[in-house]
Amino acid sequence: MRRKWTAVFLSVVLSVLAGSIISLQATAATSDQAEDQSSEQAMEQEMTEGGADVLAPDSDAGFTGRATIDSTVLVDEKDVKITASNLAYESYQTTIDLLIENNTSQDLSFTSGTMAFCCNTVNGYAISSMYVNEDVTAGMKKNAEVSIRNDELELLGIKDIAEIEMGFRVETEDNDDYLVTAPVKIQTSSAGSVDLTEDTYQKGLSDGSFEHISGGKVEAFQKGSFYSANGINLISAAIVKKDGTDAVLLELENTTDQVLSFHIGDFAINNLVISSPFWDSITLNPHGRAVMAENINNMADAKEYAAFGIGQPEAIAFHATISDSQNNDLTENGQVGISFGDSPAVNQDGAELYNQNGIRILYKGESDDSLYNYLLLIIFNDSSDTIYVSDETGSTSVNGFMVDENTYSRTIEPGQAGGMMYGISKSSLEENQITTADITTATFQLNIGSGSYYNYIDQPKLTVNVK
Repeated sequence: MRRKWTAVFLSVVLSVLAGSIISLQATAATSDQAEDQSSEQAMEQEMTEGGADVLAPDSDAGFTGRATIDSTVLVDEKDVKITASNLAYESYQTTIDLLIENNTSQDLSFTSGTMAFCCNTVNGYAISSMYVNEDVTAGMKKNAEVSIRNDELELLGIKDIAEIEMGFRVETEDNDDYLVTAPVKIQTSSAGSVDLTEDTYQKGLSDGSFEHISGGKVEAFQKGSFYSANGINLISAAIVKKDGTDAVLLELENTTDQVLSFHIGDFAINNLVISSPFWDSITLNPHGRAVMAENINNMADAKEYAAFGIGQPEAIAFHATISDSQNNDLTENGQVGISFGDSPAVNQDGAELYNQNGIRILYKGESDDSLYNYLLLIIFNDSSDTIYVSDETGSTSVNGFMVDENTYSRTIEPGQAGGMMYGISKSSLEENQITTADITTATFQLNIGSGSYYNYIDQPKLTVNVK
């Protein structure tokens, strides 16, 4: 099955829009505004208010890299010591020098900014290109270098580095935790001249500098309170297009003193659900912000997008849950909806396979990738209950031969439709000497639950006449 890409650099996501999740955390803006602004900030404000062209070649919208740091001890406990020193600037990256000392009697692994432990920030924004993964032998020291992509800083609106934050996970050779540290801040020489309460990400979306740097076009951008639960607020949403591909950007803030995770699934475009129930998640540091970038082409490729008739994104919806650092759910599955314009009706052309209990299933065509042939289905929920549609393992046959399948389930709210890509294994077809061109009929069973996942109201066996 098609899988989402995770931990992709923001700059890469917006260059080719090929990622599904990026984590960008920023210090949540407080209600108190800084009384003083640097002359540079005041000049920027005057230029914006006066209608100056912020995209001009001599604009100061880019990253400058002027700050320096003093040697700072980040970790010094349990015979482990990590020291940061020196900021160095190149045209495409900024680097931080680290000295890692393992004074224990066992070999240790040091990670930071990885999928398992990501809490590295610049000016409060988590930087996906900033990570550490080093093995240090017992009783030894190791010099390491942490790289930060400058274009990622620019997309976040960061012009100079005022503050860096790093945390570490230290593990034994048996992958047991030896030490997990809280993030430690490094103040730079520019700390007093940068307003860390400013949402520079939103500013870039509003003033055009985001488009200038990314090469994409901001098709829609809204600020507001779209979701609020357990101290997590969804405060802005945007749609960015580049080279015919759309990405949805969701900005969240964590107003609490604890680490929280935000999970989304059943992502819908124009009232059509096209993602799995467990699609993406992101962790927010205390009083931090996070931006999730959802690439629609990771949910459905161009052919599927056209077959489903999705069109230009005008409305999005998804289910959201929040969990704590121990993976305990703090909220029920809540529905979030954001409208950017008039959402077109879901296309209802296609061969009808099922029509009972207020539920209709249409066959829309085929698609494929290197591993699977897909039968494209749209499921309309015209009932009054949430429905849960999944495949029955081992129920699929092609041209009378049993074959393997792999399909994401769909959770569909009343009035919604769901696009399902029913995957048939190409290797299984080959074992039965069936090519894609040979497929004439496919038979499979779907399980339809109402109100809860396993409260089945029907388990229809469906047949698709492919040719």
